[in-house]
Amino acid sequence: MNRKVLAFAVAFSVVLFASAIQGATTKKDRERIERKRTENLERKFRHYYDQENASFVKKLKELAQWCAASGLANEAAETWDTAKAADPSIKDDAPAGAADVTPTPENLALWPAKKREVIRGHADALFTLGGNCFKSGLLGRAYDMVWEVVAFNPDHATARKLLGQVKYGDKWVDKYDAAQMRQGKTWHDKLGWVGKQIVQHFEKGEMFYQGRWMPIAKVEEIRSSWGNCWTLNTEHYKVKTNVSLADAVAFENILEENYKLFFRVFISYFSSKDQGEMLFGSKAGKNLMAVNYYTTAEEYAKHVGIKLKGTAGVYLGAEKSANFFRIDWNSNIRILKHECTHQLFFESRRVFGMSTYGAWVVEAGATYMESCRRVDGKLVTEGREAPWVKQYRALLGAGGKVTSLETLDQCSYEAFQGLPAAYPQAAALACFLMEAQDGNYREAFVDYIEAYYTSKLNKGGVLDEYVGVPYDELEDEFHKYILGQDDEKKDDEKKEDKKP
Repeated sequence: MNRKVLAFAVAFSVVLFASAIQGATTKKDRERIERKRTENLERKFRHYYDQENASFVKKLKELAQWCAASGLANEAAETWDTAKAADPSIKDDAPAGAADVTPTPENLALWPAKKREVIRGHADALFTLGGNCFKSGLLGRAYDMVWEVVAFNPDHATARKLLGQVKYGDKWVDKYDAAQMRQGKTWHDKLGWVGKQIVQHFEKGEMFYQGRWMPIAKVEEIRSSWGNCWTLNTEHYKVKTNVSLADAVAFENILEENYKLFFRVFISYFSSKDQGEMLFGSKAGKNLMAVNYYTTAEEYAKHVGIKLKGTAGVYLGAEKSANFFRIDWNSNIRILKHECTHQLFFESRRVFGMSTYGAWVVEAGATYMESCRRVDGKLVTEGREAPWVKQYRALLGAGGKVTSLETLDQCSYEAFQGLPAAYPQAAALACFLMEAQDGNYREAFVDYIEAYYTSKLNKGGVLDEYVGVPYDELEDEFHKYILGQDDEKKDDEKKEDKKP
């Protein structure tokens, strides 16, 4: 990647934006210009990202060829696999060297350094790209780059710090975890963060309750009554529960993992101050979000109300609490992600009341989070194969009745609930806005979500203005994407991007 060209592109776009914005006479004109600028920057950065990735793959291929010629067959295959991971279109097998070549000690020693140079050089280039994304206001892209940096160079200190991590001993850990360890606590899968004395007594079959050590079974029996339930604090949650302590700790882990995933997906939803507080730990222990976790469905139904009986989870906005009862979370994780997403949108940043219109985003964000997970530290989504999205695709394919985007965008929450296929449509639209055109609409969509939760849409939904595309054109593009008819357009755009 030519970093000077990249920096010039950023600076030039800023100058053009400043000139255009000075000529804008209305707030609407200024917002339109800003959205156009963001769209242009998205295109530029996708181009530079692809360019850097192609350069990385080329260097890996060259290194694999050197390995093969040096008699390092295993090393050649390993390097080739790294290239294929970066470019799945590679179908060729790793280069094969001459069978009679014996690797020299010098080349055996050289290979790790050569590979490290290529990979760390790529990580540094991605970090530079991320920095320019941040300067340009593409926060989601910037955060994506930071995660990619640590995937390639786990010891990139600046990237780790940007993720809110610190070095403790020889490992990078979250700042909250480091604070627990500095207090002399240790992590125990059945107890959480506790002191060594508590672990020692637990191994003897004892727990501390009301000023004395008691048999574990007795303490668990007492805690099984909601009036004597556990109250457990994590980094971001206060959990009240009457399940066993081991089950409670496992549940806490799920909550915190979902929190990290939410922040990974919707970082642009937060103000820069919120981001700093969350990443660097100043919010730890403050304004904890309330979660009630019941042993049985009957206890859950008694608390949340008879109208919600039959559900397995709900976020109650009036009392600011997420509520669940114990079920198999391996097969029901979507329920937790959905309800906790409602809580996170409403409580994790400064919210000044929800808007009257554009209410479809409430369920759009929650259903989209259902499809997200982390695999080996990487964000993975189900995309168009998510269950809600498949339902909407089937409806479109069968010619079923759907609501126009313009009508959908003018709905209050109550009106939205009465629409045919409300949830599948909201989920499909979120998938489109987050992922179509390599995420071209993502920043605008998250800005729109932020506008909804800060009462900026009380005069009507204006999704078309936020993404810079008229409703009818956006709806046509949306449906083609969900039906998988957008491939030809993608190819045309790639050809356009390659033009000088």
